[in-house]
Amino acid sequence: HPTNGDIYVSGDSCVKRIRDGVVTNVAGVGGEEGFAVGTGSKARLGASLFGLSVSPHGDSLLLCDYSNHCVFRIHLETQEVVLVCGMTGQQGGLDGPVDAATFQVPGVAIESETGDIFVLCIDGCTIRRVDTLGNVTTLCGKHGVGGKADGVGSAATLNRPFAMAYVADHGSESGGGTLFVADCSNLCVRSVSTVDGTVTTLPGSFNVLLGISAGTTPEGRLCLYVND
Repeated sequence: HPTNGDIYVSGDSCVKRIRDGVVTNVAGVGGEEGFAVGTGSKARLGASLFGLSVSPHGDSLLLCDYSNHCVFRIHLETQEVVLVCGMTGQQGGLDGPVDAATFQVPGVAIESETGDIFVLCIDGCTIRRVDTLGNVTTLCGKHGVGGKADGVGSAATLNRPFAMAYVADHGSESGGGTLFVADCSNLCVRSVSTVDGTVTTLPGSFNVLLGISAGTTPEGRLCLYVND
């Protein structure tokens, strides 16, 4: 956690917190996979959990449930688990109202300062946007189509993107930012504008590319850290 130093770990159908060397359960029950919202151990999560991220205000976590093809929000103060998007047992790339949209193997979900949530779909080869009005659209990529084409929106292709980081553009009037995507099967890093879905391949080549994080220096310079 960026402000209090807590560490959150997901896996085996649960989320745990490490604080001052003490491990406590936050959501779900270890070894008991399922699909149910609720508070703390009353919630049930899938066996494969990915992409745990902290909200901009630091009061909740976003959790990608790989097995159930959905994204949960965990409110840290109450440990309440609520469904953000996706439907258990239904995978796909259908856009539309959040209660009808489908996702395929969500790997990372990141919330921006504007409240939009960006979801990376590993097998879907897309990045989806869940806006504050509850609408789901595809920001870039073509569902189920792997590739390495740069371009805007559906003209661009990704190939099993695995990890993602976000940097806000505080000087932009549009209030957008940039997503940096570890495009695993292409062994490269892609930048994606959250304003219009423009995808650009960054220089460099990698061997495995399993993780990525991003930030800025005090001088305002961008730093990318890649787990290769």
